[in-house]
Amino acid sequence: MGGKALVNILNYLHFSDRPVFVHIQKNGDSEGFLLPVYPEPCLDGEIACRFASDSGIEESGEEVKNLIIDDGKSMIMVPAGLKDMDKRSFTIYLPETSYVIARREAKRYPCSGVSAEIRKNGQVFQGELRDFGPAAFRVILDKGSAFRRSFLKVGDTAAVELKKRGAPCFSGTCTCLRVASDFGHWEAVFSPPAASMQVFKKRTVRNPRVQLKPSPTISFEHPLLQRQFHMEVSDICSSGVSISEEDSGCLLFPGMRIPELTVCYAGSIVAHCSAQVVYRNEEKDGNMRCGIAVLDTKSNGYTRLNHLVENALDPCAQVSGKIDPDVLWEFFFSAGFIYPKKYHLLSPSKGVFKENARKILQDASEIVQHFTYEKNGRLYGYHSIVWAYERSWLIHHHAGRSMGNRMGGLMVLKQTMHYLNDMHRFKSSHMQYAMTYFRPENRFPNLVFGRFAKRIKDRQACSVDLFSYISVGNRFLDVRLPRNWYLARLSESDRDDLREFYRTHSGGLLLDAMSLDSGGEINEELEAMYSKHGLLRRMDVYALKRAEQTMAIFIADHSDRGLNLSELLNCIKVIVLRAEELPWKVLHKAVSQLAQKYDMEKIPVMCYPSHYLEKKGIPSEKTYQLWILSVDAGDAFMEYMHQRLRIC
Repeated sequence: MGGKALVNILNYLHFSDRPVFVHIQKNGDSEGFLLPVYPEPCLDGEIACRFASDSGIEESGEEVKNLIIDDGKSMIMVPAGLKDMDKRSFTIYLPETSYVIARREAKRYPCSGVSAEIRKNGQVFQGELRDFGPAAFRVILDKGSAFRRSFLKVGDTAAVELKKRGAPCFSGTCTCLRVASDFGHWEAVFSPPAASMQVFKKRTVRNPRVQLKPSPTISFEHPLLQRQFHMEVSDICSSGVSISEEDSGCLLFPGMRIPELTVCYAGSIVAHCSAQVVYRNEEKDGNMRCGIAVLDTKSNGYTRLNHLVENALDPCAQVSGKIDPDVLWEFFFSAGFIYPKKYHLLSPSKGVFKENARKILQDASEIVQHFTYEKNGRLYGYHSIVWAYERSWLIHHHAGRSMGNRMGGLMVLKQTMHYLNDMHRFKSSHMQYAMTYFRPENRFPNLVFGRFAKRIKDRQACSVDLFSYISVGNRFLDVRLPRNWYLARLSESDRDDLREFYRTHSGGLLLDAMSLDSGGEINEELEAMYSKHGLLRRMDVYALKRAEQTMAIFIADHSDRGLNLSELLNCIKVIVLRAEELPWKVLHKAVSQLAQKYDMEKIPVMCYPSHYLEKKGIPSEKTYQLWILSVDAGDAFMEYMHQRLRIC
């Protein structure tokens, strides 16, 4: 190595406050030892270096032989011509040529402030990360640690966790490459997991990945170096990215966590997220490809990420773009989604519907997501999902018309399935269940949802419950219940009766999906999110009792009109526990009491079991199937959709 290059390296080390090593021999010692020293600014062919305060150097008896520089990638030996030396420092003349005496496969980077915990066979040892590369990292164990060489041998595996300021930045099972004692402490070198790691449950049907031009970029602060990096993305999907870089500069390895990663495209921010490296593979050109999975992101970030991918696959596909309400209303009427009978019910409150639609369509992405298939401003398909309960999203408003040889309804269903396929993996999505209502006589939803429930034959994975639907007026002269009958807020004993009844009659997911198994209320976060956008969401749960006996449960769902056009989130749901003992007149009076809290002339009432009304001689207007899917069965549903409709 030439003199100019050496001077530049030494000045960079001084600027970075990083040490070099000096090889010192004592009288009669043929091998000598290495000490860390700190270089001063270098100029005019000589360099001064300071000893550490506890170096133990004496004024005589020591001879400076060489400087050893570790630049992370190579070990450089600099022959020393001593100019002067004392207890605090020494100065040497720099030679014209230095020698690279060792070269690592990958560069190693020094670290500070990263704690390490090593666990093996029930024993735990603390230490600090000294340096790392993509293939190995070195841990210096605490001097107070009762470490013994027999605890860890070359080839052993141990669980290693690295933390920066208490936040995890890596955890995984690592292999020990070297154990040594140096300068009075123990150090261990580990290789991180070589194989890919699994962050989420493996799926049969995965969302598509795309390569974009121009390429998206990611930026993040490296969790171990605390340096900002900007990297080009090779390919991207709605739940992660992959990057490719030269092996010599690769700084990521499986298990590494990135608390804050930003995805950008064409100069605009797409998403802020937390992420984790899941694989690191060598490519044919010698570069390393690293896969990075998104661990969590806010709903608007995930929506933009999903839109980026879907729109690249099909320019007509739009995810939660701002929609002109007039365009959507025209589409609903022309596609037959709002048919004459439905419009007859909506028309008295059309002004309210228009205003609520404006709020929902323009800026409520935390609670509603829209999927459209459109070209030149004309809609050919629309689908939406809404955060309905604490851990459940409702799929609704599915409409479409043909665009040449493409069916808009199928295309937006495909977008929705892709969205849900990754969305539920993120904690911030609040999604453990997907649910939808459909009429049993409607062929398409029966094919998509009903047949899947029959195929899987597991009501804890996917359940269908049939409700009868009637509408009840909210103006009554006498809503008083008979003696010993009363409405009360749901108690724990009522909840026990409800659980036992539903387990016997259905065994499905309704109680979990609507949080009736626990609090039976809309949680504060969901209610506040609606309120933020000027919208209402509330649920009150009551028990109809005769003396101390629970006869029926009433779920009074409240939301703004038009959030669901069939008002299935703005209605009263009744679960009748003792049908034979509950007269229709009593139930009607109880419903009428609750109906007074709604601002509609006719309040939808959904009754379960569906045969209750028929047995009491009350004709129902229609029936609805309530379909609920646990996200644990999401992969099976996606596989079914792929087999039946070829849309995933």
